[in-house]
Amino acid sequence: MQEAAPNEPAPTRGSHHRPPGGKGKRVCLLAAGIAALLLGLGLATVPRAWWTLNDVTTGATPEYPDVQPLESKRPPGEVFDAVRGVLAVRPRTRVVAADSAAGRIEAEATTRLFRFVDDLTVRVEPAGTGSRLLVRSRSRVGRGDLGQNARTIRDILHRVAEQLEPR
Repeated sequence: MQEAAPNEPAPTRGSHHRPPGGKGKRVCLLAAGIAALLLGLGLATVPRAWWTLNDVTTGATPEYPDVQPLESKRPPGEVFDAVRGVLAVRPRTRVVAADSAAGRIEAEATTRLFRFVDDLTVRVEPAGTGSRLLVRSRSRVGRGDLGQNARTIRDILHRVAEQLEPR
């Protein structure tokens, strides 16, 4: 064992391998740097629309080109009933008003984590020999919705399509 200098404490077993503020501190700083980089990259890859958009409508929101009206060969009355049934069983969704003559349903969808309420407007209109389903989802609060309105619309369209055209 080394002898201690007059004003220094005697070295303890294994202390000569770790200088003060050495490897442990560097590992922590490296881990924090990597975490910050990954977080920054993660936020950088989030679509810009998530931060600036809180109102999405099928066929009318260029930021979501995949969110298009659902075309069906079924008559409007059948599509309306299918939509009403889907909304009735969809989690955290409440139908507020339904007018079958006008082909319009108003509903509220509550987000899972923060319990924000988004307003839904669903319209079923005649299109040729069938019908067209249009959906609008609008956040009541905030400037951006982190993509929730588009996800809600996609989910509703998917469920209605499954209802109308079972596999």
